[in-house]
Amino acid sequence: IQFPPKWKTVNTRRLVGAVAPDEDALAFLGLRGKGTDPSQPAQAFVQAVQREFGIKPSRSERVQIGQWPGHVVTLTDTSGGAPVHMHFVWVAARGLIYQLVGVAPDRYREILRQAAQSFRPLTSAERAAITETRLRVVAAREGETLTQLSRRTQNQWKPETTAVVNGIQSSATLRQGHLVKIAVKQSYR
Repeated sequence: IQFPPKWKTVNTRRLVGAVAPDEDALAFLGLRGKGTDPSQPAQAFVQAVQREFGIKPSRSERVQIGQWPGHVVTLTDTSGGAPVHMHFVWVAARGLIYQLVGVAPDRYREILRQAAQSFRPLTSAERAAITETRLRVVAAREGETLTQLSRRTQNQWKPETTAVVNGIQSSATLRQGHLVKIAVKQSYR
């Protein structure tokens, strides 16, 4: 998904999202679960909102999100004067249902629509570019410093951080076989 430029983004294992620079709009995408019909969770949501709060959506319809079927439900809150829209979009892709939630005033309607429409599979190049930092334990060489060990092992931490994590002095000279925790960047699997 492509969030609007200049929006502050967050990317976790559970969701990705973005907040507008003025913090008056947000959009988040997460995995809802397995399924092939985005209208099922959308209709269940509509029924729950009507039952719990007596609110009817201002919009509820099937849509196409890129190459996949989707369903959008919009709730509009006018209690604060200017309307604020809460957009809920379910998308069925590759046997899974994804949910995109956007909350924003009217002026962001097109921006949120563009973000939702950008949802697509990763390209091979994009997938290959994803990395993660992992903890590893390596053996030091006789007389090696943390700076030398870090360079040899491609440790992502500064020597000072490596020293703290390992409970040693950053200026320490290591002995052969001393086990040292380091952080290594690698392709995500």
